[in-house]
Amino acid sequence: MNKVILIGRLTKDPELRYTTSQTPVCSFKLAVNRNYKDSEGNKITDFFPIVAWRKIGEAISKYCRKGSLIAIIGELQTRTWDDERGEKHYVTEIIVQEALFLDNWKKNETKNEIVNENLNDDSFIDGLFDEAEKQEEELEGFTEIDDENFPF
Repeated sequence: MNKVILIGRLTKDPELRYTTSQTPVCSFKLAVNRNYKDSEGNKITDFFPIVAWRKIGEAISKYCRKGSLIAIIGELQTRTWDDERGEKHYVTEIIVQEALFLDNWKKNETKNEIVNENLNDDSFIDGLFDEAEKQEEELEGFTEIDDENFPF
């Protein structure tokens, strides 16, 4: 299993680039505090290189800035390459599979406007409840089975 879950802050603005085939790729470093302090009482922080591809990368580039708090779910990947002198280089990165923006929405006017618009719209809220009821109705007619009834 290769699964990494981190919550931290961006150390600088994310960098969005495009491959030769125009696939978006966003890279940044994430500062993550450890749960304990060193012998002098200082927080210990690790800095992880993060890579996000396609839509996730575009969203991070659009909504996150230096200092943004973000949760990352992804996997570890190690790459190697040879430089022009023939020296081999290694880099271990976290490839993002999911991202959750944890910052205060007020820091980003665009997101804030969208949230305020939707939260003040009763039909938006009603729609959320309607969707939940619809999913519940889809389960009607199914019989719940106790786990002890399975042979495995």
